[in-house]
Amino acid sequence: MISRFKAITRKPILAFTVAATSLSVSLSAKTLELESDSIKLELKSKNHAYTVKDKRTGRTWEAKPLESRFKMLEAEQASDDTISVEFLDRHSKITYTSKVTLAEDKLSFDIAADDPKAPFTELFYPVVPESALDDGHLIFCNRASGIRLPIDTLDYPHKRLVSYANTGALDIPLFGILDSANADGLMLVFETPTEVTVDITPNDKGIIEPDIIWFDSFGGFTYDRRVSMHFVNDGGYVEMANRYRAWEQDQGMVRTLHEKAEKIDRINWMKGAAVVWGNIGEGIVDEAPVHGIHRMMLNGRFTVEAMEKTRDLGYLLGEYDNYSDITEGKLGNSKDNIEEAGLYGPDGKVILGWKTKEGLQYYNRSPRFARRAAEAVIPALLEKYPYTARFFDVHSTIQFFESYHPDYPMDRRQDMKYRQDLYGYLGELGLVAGGEAAKGWSVPFVDYTEGNMSGSYYWFSDTGHLIRLNSREEIPPEYMKFGMDPALRIPLWSLIYHDQIASTWYWGDSNGYFYDIAPELSDMKDTFNVLHATMPLVWLDHLGYGWHRDRDRMMETIYTTTRLHERLAFDDMVSHSFLNENQMVQQSEFSSGAIIQANLDTQPQQVDLPNGKQATLAPYGYFTEFDGFKQSKLWIDGATETLIESDDFFYASTNADASRQIGAAKLQGQLATYEMPNETWNIRYKSATDVTLNLKKSGILERGNKFRAVYINDKGQFLKELPASKGQELTLPATSESVLLTVIPEMRPNVPLIFPNSGRIAHDAPVSLSVADKKATIRYTLDGSEPTMDSTSYTEPFMLTKGSTIKAAAFKSGKRVSDISEAAISVELPLYASPITRGRDKPDSVDINLAGLSELIIEITDAQDGPHYDQSVIGNAGFIRESGELVSLTQYAPASAIRFDIERNSSNYEGDALSVGGIAFEDGISSHSIDKIVYKLEGDFESFKAQVGIHDRTSIDAAPDQKNGSVQFIFTGISNPDTE
Repeated sequence: MISRFKAITRKPILAFTVAATSLSVSLSAKTLELESDSIKLELKSKNHAYTVKDKRTGRTWEAKPLESRFKMLEAEQASDDTISVEFLDRHSKITYTSKVTLAEDKLSFDIAADDPKAPFTELFYPVVPESALDDGHLIFCNRASGIRLPIDTLDYPHKRLVSYANTGALDIPLFGILDSANADGLMLVFETPTEVTVDITPNDKGIIEPDIIWFDSFGGFTYDRRVSMHFVNDGGYVEMANRYRAWEQDQGMVRTLHEKAEKIDRINWMKGAAVVWGNIGEGIVDEAPVHGIHRMMLNGRFTVEAMEKTRDLGYLLGEYDNYSDITEGKLGNSKDNIEEAGLYGPDGKVILGWKTKEGLQYYNRSPRFARRAAEAVIPALLEKYPYTARFFDVHSTIQFFESYHPDYPMDRRQDMKYRQDLYGYLGELGLVAGGEAAKGWSVPFVDYTEGNMSGSYYWFSDTGHLIRLNSREEIPPEYMKFGMDPALRIPLWSLIYHDQIASTWYWGDSNGYFYDIAPELSDMKDTFNVLHATMPLVWLDHLGYGWHRDRDRMMETIYTTTRLHERLAFDDMVSHSFLNENQMVQQSEFSSGAIIQANLDTQPQQVDLPNGKQATLAPYGYFTEFDGFKQSKLWIDGATETLIESDDFFYASTNADASRQIGAAKLQGQLATYEMPNETWNIRYKSATDVTLNLKKSGILERGNKFRAVYINDKGQFLKELPASKGQELTLPATSESVLLTVIPEMRPNVPLIFPNSGRIAHDAPVSLSVADKKATIRYTLDGSEPTMDSTSYTEPFMLTKGSTIKAAAFKSGKRVSDISEAAISVELPLYASPITRGRDKPDSVDINLAGLSELIIEITDAQDGPHYDQSVIGNAGFIRESGELVSLTQYAPASAIRFDIERNSSNYEGDALSVGGIAFEDGISSHSIDKIVYKLEGDFESFKAQVGIHDRTSIDAAPDQKNGSVQFIFTGISNPDTE
């Protein structure tokens, strides 16, 4: 018997070629036969019972007779490789014809009804054959990466799996029956996939015997159906994935990421990207690269300047969008003419959609009209905001619909085409297209998917609505068993689609979503990301690790997943296998030759590495080494040691109770070094002991020993210089909090450093200057002129009262002995911060002096309780000139905003006049948290006046158990260099 742990590998191919086959057909009174070099079919003409003998393995598959409701009418040879069968459904009186065709080791069943429009509900056909399996499993994807379900499972929640449904689904119209002990089995491919179900209800012996069920289209059989049976003699689910991919290739459905990137170059930006949700403001755009996030798929809306910076950094910037749920109104994302665009049921009435907890009733927009709505929204949006991606919720995952609209009928096959056209439209706009929990039909049109790394039944805790759990006991047991058990999970999705679509976790099942209550799930998900070479998904706010809450753990996820993904993002996954008896140690292989071994157990596991050596993988550990890249998480002397080495990145981490030498670093904690665009290197570290870092071995110093190391803040601004180290080693002091530094190779010691060296600073932030040559004197100017011997001599840190261009140089013996350093620094001046204001509170008055300012920034925060019911008002607001003239906000458009509609700049909110706390305003604007509205101050403005608070309409709309929203208004002035 072949070991169930045998490694199974396939070569990366783009098509599956069927070998030439010698077929023979014989007809007797009772049995019809088809035979090839691989299998032999015997079909009983009396009752349609049939057997298939696999001549390669000796296995026999037996199908029971048709049910008694069916009457066999005829069975005859149609051609050398086809048997034609005709049978009557005694209940519906429909006569069906099935053509059974053999090609090598594949049987195809083409099914037609004599009256396609006759009333019809369902057809169980063909009967799925059974075989004695030593270790039987069912293979499929149910809104998940894939599962290998034992055939004696009694508690799998869904008993029917509907092709391309939402949940309880076949994400791919593939269903396998596998003997894992012998790696052979049977794969069903539903070649007409929009109206078919697989029933997996266990029989009275506790064994699942799958049934194929075709259901109606517009109440009838309507069109011919086709299912093929592929008899796999070796290779298990890997070979099934290979066969299915070959079928898709034959259908013209395979579009690789390489091919997609040839048309939209920014698809390359997905390589090594972390998918990021949670709007914490545009500061993340400045901070992410400083911390070593070199690729990111960020979702949200910021000021135009910040959005342009994301593009310049090579970050993809997208936004949530949805064209499926509508109420009556002007054409847009969630508005449409319901009579025209709604879905209609057989009764001729519009079908109701979901209803919010507050009672707002939505309807489902017919996918026929989704693109029309997108065309009305997205181009206008792109004129204002430089988005490079777009995420469509719902469309790629929810089941197909029928619509009985009298003028615009639509069947499920048409629905699929309309949705493909919707995603194709994003490609026409040059946008990277994202979708929720993609199904196979969407892959040629969608570039990345959120949910296909997840395991089934995360949705049992309503994670779609991002409802957080409070304890481990609340985690659904179905999710833990059928979603996250490594012995049941298989990468079926990745085996088929890894090089066609980038995949990550569902947003309510992200890497850090359950970290507070079950941290081991985060460790496991990181390791699955490594094993599959896929993208992580993280939340910047309270829904995950949080950028301001547990940044160290977030960065661990990003460091250990994205650098590997960068190198394998467009590879085909060609192999997956279980390496030990408890099936917790697994191996994947990719078309470039990379092999990844991973331990998904809570205990260390010893493995034989591909290089012939042995190693012990740490709990949730891994090992891979290829093409100058190495990543490992090993168990050494009772502790975990993690190491990543490449030409532009180095990472070392240990949980040991003493300092360890890991690659180029000696430490007790974690350290990352990464190359920055300006030829410097940043270091991020935290260690209980002093750190020694070999700069040459870590890749920072390519030649020589000259460098300067400077502490920096989250925005990369210089803070202070680290004392010089000798040679190629840098010594860093122990720290309990993560610290950032930048290393500047080849920088001469007599060049002054300015702290900070660029950007904006708070009004009370000190500015300092430093030079390594202690015998030199630093002289500086604040007006942009070059320093001379007459310029101010630096003696101690100083503060800026306005924006300034600082220039500094070192002097000795009356002469300048260095190059001039320069830093243009703007100053943020706090002008006003309101108290936290709630719905129904009276408005607060604002009166601000604008003298010397070049910008006014109005931030509307959510007061850290979420953005619900936070529609806000800035009423009776305007700028006052020296002459006393009032310029209303509705007359003076902001330069940029996150949520405020600049073009509309209206003095009402959806038609309602502005009012706060019962006080109405004739003039003003309305926005919503979280917002940042930036006004460029041009002219002789002296002051700004307004009244601020939460819109009364929002308070009225709030549910009784809500706090009616709470926000805080923060006004900040910016003094830029050269501003008087």
